[in-house]
Amino acid sequence: MDRESEVFSAFTEYYSNILVFSFAIMDLGLVTVLTYEQANFNI
Repeated sequence: MDRESEVFSAFTEYYSNILVFSFAIMDLGLVTVLTYEQANFNI
């Protein structure tokens, strides 16, 4: 039982880190696209 919960918590931590990482990348991409379009629009 202890071993199972240990593995489960490790998995949830791993996947939540991946989620946070992918969200950060998506936010970065969105900001990049927005600033790029803004720069093109200003020209």
